[in-house]
Amino acid sequence: MCNCRISQTDLTKNPGLSHRRDEAKCLVNCPSLPKRKYTALPDPPLKGGYKLFLVFFLLLNLTVPQLATAQETSINWLTFEQLEDSLAIQPKKVFISFYADWCVYCKKMDVAAFKNKEVVSELNKHYYAVKMNAQTQDTIVFEGTTLTNRFIGKSRNPIHDMALLLASREEQPFSLPAMVVLNEKFQVKARYFNYLSPKALQEVLEQHLQ
Repeated sequence: MCNCRISQTDLTKNPGLSHRRDEAKCLVNCPSLPKRKYTALPDPPLKGGYKLFLVFFLLLNLTVPQLATAQETSINWLTFEQLEDSLAIQPKKVFISFYADWCVYCKKMDVAAFKNKEVVSELNKHYYAVKMNAQTQDTIVFEGTTLTNRFIGKSRNPIHDMALLLASREEQPFSLPAMVVLNEKFQVKARYFNYLSPKALQEVLEQHLQ
């Protein structure tokens, strides 16, 4: 018999009342009831929408750090059109690299100096970087001026007006590689017409920040 006090009245009114049916009333206090073992139910299956959200969240956490790393290992090259917009919003120093497909030292800088982590970080943080093919046939509109390559079909190595304007030297033929450093007002501060190692280019960039 259960140690819980079940009144005689309850038994009279409910003849079918038994110890088992009433055990819910004494699960905690009745020592005579056998101990029950309860098994945890498995979690309900995830709904389709929640599964997709979970997968997306995991992929996002995996890809964002990789994207950040990729940005730090490559220079954020701009076009002259993008440069004009950027200067109007936030003035910064400018680094311009002119190259050509036949320029051996230009290609060497592509795989050495322009891949160097310190150089990449310096350019991305403190400069707007522009890279332009000096022999391009594209028409460039910059600060209201239209510049073209007037020597297409007239010269073996036709040089674009933009390259001639920014990277020419008096009484010397145009040569590549050609790099130009300008201040926030787009005024030329220095020009370089030779191959620069990663260390040399880093020193140049740091020098013009002083």
